[in-house]
Amino acid sequence: MPARPRLAVSQCLLEEGLVQGLSEFIDVTPLCPRLSLRISYPREFFVLSELENSLEIYSPRLKLRVTEELIAFASSLLPALQVDGFLLRSESPFCGVKDAKVYGRELKVVRRDDGFFTRCVRNHQPLIPVESHGRLSDYEVRRAFFTRVFALAELRSLLAGGKERELVEFHRRHKYLIMLHSPHHLKLLGNIAANRQRRPLEEVKRAYAAVFMEALAKKPSVRSYVNVFYHLYGHMKRREDGEAARELIRSFEEGRATLRQLLSHFMSLAEKVGNSYVLSQSFFAPYPQELEALWNESPER
Repeated sequence: MPARPRLAVSQCLLEEGLVQGLSEFIDVTPLCPRLSLRISYPREFFVLSELENSLEIYSPRLKLRVTEELIAFASSLLPALQVDGFLLRSESPFCGVKDAKVYGRELKVVRRDDGFFTRCVRNHQPLIPVESHGRLSDYEVRRAFFTRVFALAELRSLLAGGKERELVEFHRRHKYLIMLHSPHHLKLLGNIAANRQRRPLEEVKRAYAAVFMEALAKKPSVRSYVNVFYHLYGHMKRREDGEAARELIRSFEEGRATLRQLLSHFMSLAEKVGNSYVLSQSFFAPYPQELEALWNESPER
């Protein structure tokens, strides 16, 4: 049975249908940095303030800074929190992901950035995926996030009890996902999994996990996807399919076709030629596709 991911989720999102739907596939751990402040005004308005190149969480009405309290909360919680990802509240000064308003002098918005707690998460656990619930309406953002979350959950299961052959199989199934993020790391991971030095298995698994997490933390480019699709096509090349496949790859590279269209075409092609190796790759089905029913269709790039 596949490992169930563990997701830390902003507590204020728990009553939303999205998170309730996610709980069918993912174990949810609620957290709320705001509640950790224990102030007398639970609905007090806070802002992310930047003065003299220093970020603070600040209440304009109370003239109160709670930055140190938040740092203490994060420092006590995050090192011991064993999760595969964080799903946080959009636009929050605490939990926003690239979309929290940063205020300068006279409470004027100067830019948007990560919320203060989100920055703490990235500092403590830089290789763990972090996303906001609002950004998941974008298919490519959603796919990237859940791909990493489910891959890290499977990796955690492998570390807990996987045998040598299971490590080799893990590497085989994730080959093109790793290539997408970093061909360099793919070579490193292949050497680790081969274990030619016959190191103890637990040592090999720990080394593999560290490099795997580092690889998936690298954001793939359009060119990275193009490279992977050309490699995949090489496994199932047929003259009658070639021009259509190459044209679709070119269309994607030029922004005239979507990632979803490209994935669908190549899965159909692999099924048509009966290539079980390509179809077994996690690159095509990195998480349960039933998750997609939780979102309405949205325009793609």
